[in-house]
Amino acid sequence: MTGGTAPPAAGPALAAARALRQAAGAVAAARHSRPELAPVLQAATRDLYTALRGLARYQVTGQPPGTGPGTLPGQIRDAARSAGLAWRSLAAANGGQIVPAGPASGPARALSEAAAYAVRAWHRPAGNAQDREEIVELVTAAAAAMAATAGYLATGTAGLAACRFRHAERSLEIAAEQLRQALACARADRARPVPSPRGSSRPGPARGRTLRGARIPVVQRRDRRRRFRCAN
Repeated sequence: MTGGTAPPAAGPALAAARALRQAAGAVAAARHSRPELAPVLQAATRDLYTALRGLARYQVTGQPPGTGPGTLPGQIRDAARSAGLAWRSLAAANGGQIVPAGPASGPARALSEAAAYAVRAWHRPAGNAQDREEIVELVTAAAAAMAATAGYLATGTAGLAACRFRHAERSLEIAAEQLRQALACARADRARPVPSPRGSSRPGPARGRTLRGARIPVVQRRDRRRRFRCAN
């Protein structure tokens, strides 16, 4: 499309999120051989941790003047930390191995490649707010699918390794929930009207002023409470 305003980086960032979502879902449904799948999931979770840290630095274009970054970057960093905890648990479950033991095939290989692609594509991402929200929505689903895969690995394992796979499953579930909440807050912030700049020639009615005998409801205080809940 000619004359578009989206920067070139928005394309690879979205493509990486879609590929990661598709690959993670395929692996969760495929029920691969556990010895092959465990190191692949570990490497993919490590890349998810790294990619989320890059995604937190997403540069939003086309925002109105005076619009801040909001709470989304910090919430994405929280999800990255949860993914990092999952990576540590998977590494421990796999005997402390850092690199997968051998090449993967099929959906497992696609997951490994998609996670590595996300690291590159989200290194310095930029685009509009809608692009970023779609990316967060897709990676939320990917993290949930990876959590399901960790749970599958736990069911076929005994002892301490099974416990560590369960820890990884829970950490990835937490990461998905953090991203889900971040997305809800980002959409709520974007839907909220942008306040008029100071010195505007058409100021809104002052707090408490009456209009034809009726008091004007004060909604700013409710907005603050809603924003505070999203920040937590």
